[in-house]
Amino acid sequence: MLAAGCLMSSFSLSACGSANYLDPSTIFTDQSGLTINKKSVSFSEKHLTKLFENGTAEKGFTVSYTVEGDRKDYLWVNSGGLYVEQEDGTWHNIIIFHDPWKSEVNVDAYAKIWIVQGTTNLEDEEGNSFAQDSTGAGFLTTLPFSVSSNPINVEIAYYKEAYYFRLDKTYSVKLDINSDIMDSIRIDINKLFASGEKKIGFRTAETPATFNKISYEIGDEAALKAIKSMKLNG
Repeated sequence: MLAAGCLMSSFSLSACGSANYLDPSTIFTDQSGLTINKKSVSFSEKHLTKLFENGTAEKGFTVSYTVEGDRKDYLWVNSGGLYVEQEDGTWHNIIIFHDPWKSEVNVDAYAKIWIVQGTTNLEDEEGNSFAQDSTGAGFLTTLPFSVSSNPINVEIAYYKEAYYFRLDKTYSVKLDINSDIMDSIRIDINKLFASGEKKIGFRTAETPATFNKISYEIGDEAALKAIKSMKLNG
């Protein structure tokens, strides 16, 4: 259930403005493994996926959140981010960490947009289904970011086979099939940007993580509005 004044349908979920965040106790399809404290939600495990209720996008969507890793000794991996699952079972987890990897604190390092690809459709020899991670691919930004376990604000929009990002409300970039994504051979880059139905949510990577200030909306109109606020062209 959304707060009064918000509009919800099978295709959209409105955060009713950027300053009004969603109640994390209402937005996931299930709450197992989650600890909710007012506007924040902690994921108890690494590699934990939670889909958003009413979070199926036929076209565009936008998501905004702040995330921090829950293990302070993991200085280089901000261990949580957007999860996107496509109709064929291929999924992507988009997280932010710092590069150079494992660099010391207070050295020159930059935020990297890291994309992990896997599938939900694999089975072991006994017929049990499981998901497999790949090593992933990344895009290096020019945003200084030397301690990845610190909080970072992430805004993401998907519109017409491209992803749009704003990090800490200061750095914006558009990524598509023609972008300079390092190690792109490690994932199916065409599937990353492909159109079609997508289920969205959050997933942790190598550590537990806490999300807060969460909002999301489904639909091209919402995506275009977010892209405009990022001062990028859709």
